[in-house]
Amino acid sequence: MENFNKYILSDKAVIKDALIALDCLSGDIQTLFILNDRNQLIGTVTDGDIRRGLINGKAVTDNIKEVFFP
Repeated sequence: MENFNKYILSDKAVIKDALIALDCLSGDIQTLFILNDRNQLIGTVTDGDIRRGLINGKAVTDNIKEVFFP
């Protein structure tokens, strides 16, 4: 059984955390699933979402909620 934890990120994470997690997925599915404190899926984030956020002035220290897709 595959380890799906590598695709999961907390909604408390910052953008840099997502970049690191996506880098570890190199050659794999490039999507992270964002979960809240109750382990409910609240969104997804891809490298494209992050790239657009950075272009629009977001910082790598901003919360992942600033760039994720709900």
